[in-house]
Amino acid sequence: SLNTNISQKQVRAMEIDQDNYLWIGTLEGLIYYDIENRQLENVFIRSQEVDLQGNAITALHVDTKNRVWVGSDGKGVTLIDGGEFVPLDLGFEFTPTCFAEDREGMIWIGTEGIGLIQYDAEKQEVAGVYDENVGGLLANHINLVDVDQFNNVYVGTSKGLNIYSRNDHRFYSYTRKSGFVGIETRPNASHADRSGDIWFGTVLGVTRFHPSRELRVASELSTRITGMEVNHKRVEMERGLSLSHRQNSITFEYGGITLNPDEVLYSIMLKGIEKEWRQPDQQTSEIYPALPHGRYTFMVKARNTAGVWNSDPATFRFVIKPPFYLTWYFIVSAVIVLGLLIISYVKIRERALKRENTILEGKVKDRTALVVAQKEELAQKNKDITDSIRYAKRIQFAILPEESPFPDTFILFKPKDIVSGDFYWFNQVGDKEFFSAVDCTGHGVPGAFMSIIGHNSLTKIVREYGILEPGKILTQLNKEVLETLHQRSDMGDVYDGMDLALVAYDRKGKYLEYSGAFNPLYMARGGEILETKADKISIGRSALRTEAVFQNHRIEVKSGDTIYLFSDGYADQFGGELMKKFKYGNLKELILRIQSESMTQQRIILNHTIEKWRGDIEQLDDILVIGRRF
Repeated sequence: SLNTNISQKQVRAMEIDQDNYLWIGTLEGLIYYDIENRQLENVFIRSQEVDLQGNAITALHVDTKNRVWVGSDGKGVTLIDGGEFVPLDLGFEFTPTCFAEDREGMIWIGTEGIGLIQYDAEKQEVAGVYDENVGGLLANHINLVDVDQFNNVYVGTSKGLNIYSRNDHRFYSYTRKSGFVGIETRPNASHADRSGDIWFGTVLGVTRFHPSRELRVASELSTRITGMEVNHKRVEMERGLSLSHRQNSITFEYGGITLNPDEVLYSIMLKGIEKEWRQPDQQTSEIYPALPHGRYTFMVKARNTAGVWNSDPATFRFVIKPPFYLTWYFIVSAVIVLGLLIISYVKIRERALKRENTILEGKVKDRTALVVAQKEELAQKNKDITDSIRYAKRIQFAILPEESPFPDTFILFKPKDIVSGDFYWFNQVGDKEFFSAVDCTGHGVPGAFMSIIGHNSLTKIVREYGILEPGKILTQLNKEVLETLHQRSDMGDVYDGMDLALVAYDRKGKYLEYSGAFNPLYMARGGEILETKADKISIGRSALRTEAVFQNHRIEVKSGDTIYLFSDGYADQFGGELMKKFKYGNLKELILRIQSESMTQQRIILNHTIEKWRGDIEQLDDILVIGRRF
């Protein structure tokens, strides 16, 4: 049977369509029943195939086009048109309680708590939303909606009946005092009989309404402003009333002539301080304390029991004058006086400034002459210092050969300042060729002094002492530098010294010997870089390491091998898009990429690469790279 398909037996709405099929709304979905054949056709619940807004059905309606309107609890409306379920997006969620279609095809939807919705089914858009504030409905919870033969819309609520009149397109209200004695209508309890009368079911029985007769609506109330108090004292409401700025606490009393004063609502507005009408209430007086000066118009309108407002509100105009110091004549006088004072002050100040300027000009001339003399003196001293440094450069470069004395060798030497703290050293004793890249403490003049000490000491050790093994050369160099700088001490560390890589190549034996103080040796062989690490000891930087011994490394040399000695200036240079150091890893990759080039071309590529990397950034340190191919 039909009831076996309604598990909870809770039917919320029923409608019969034009094909004589029964639509039943329940808490668990929508039932489609064939009345003639007494056969259940379908049960619709929300799923991927059935786009129903919700399963808890609250209202049903079949319109003149045989479309079914389905209301779901808290979910809105679904339209069933030709078997297709179309959920309507009204822009907000609500619970429909009832439907009605007027003679223009508009669908009126009663809701639970948000009033009445007018929906244009053809344009598929909301034509209007009416509630207690917009439209003047008696309540926002709608129990029933119906339409009479004159296309007037009847809206039943818990507080009475509203009728939307097509003549003047407004809502009228009917309550117990208007003759609608039932007050609260029951859900969907309305019916139009054959004569056109509308019957309403209420909590007190049945009420019949004759829509064929014109709506009997109470006329507009006669609204008046009955009294006025200023600073709690009653005053006569004279036309063009003018008050002082101290008379700014105003009270208005107002009312309307009616037999049912308890049913009248008033709305007020004080133009000059308020831009909109206040919410309606039953209050018949209003206090405006501490009003500022200005022109005001107090307005009041009333709504009768039928919901009709005054078309012309009662008004009263008055003025609160400003205090004397805010009057236009006082402000103009004050501006004139202030202007004269400012002009006088400016004139006096101008004379004082002229006297001060005369005194200052004399002082400036004296100071300028002194500054010019000091500037010229400083310029001459700077020239002397610069000339001395340039001469020191000539001395330094005099001991450094412009080119390597050995074949297939390049020197990339880029001092940061005029003179450099980096230097290169070449020498030859018998079959042994010596070359070294040295990085002294600092750069500029201090570094240059250290470079001369280092250069002379290396030559002395090889030529005079006859020490030809790189490890022993560095051990002796450490002692020489410490003795030269008088750095023997039992207290703390000193930091004058140098880092270097030293190579001795034996032409006859085809091998090289290497020793290093912090600076390693790179050898390019067979497509890879072979790194020989240096001792982690600097030359001369610690008086406590005077007995330091440097390791000697022997490396057999093959034809095509290329070695590189360098200071830390190349790898430590900042640049690139991320403003980072060039780093030793990038240097190794660059050396491998240029192995097919000649030594002269390698120098050009190394120089171009570091300049492009540096860009506009200042060079941070002296740069020295020596390369040799065997």
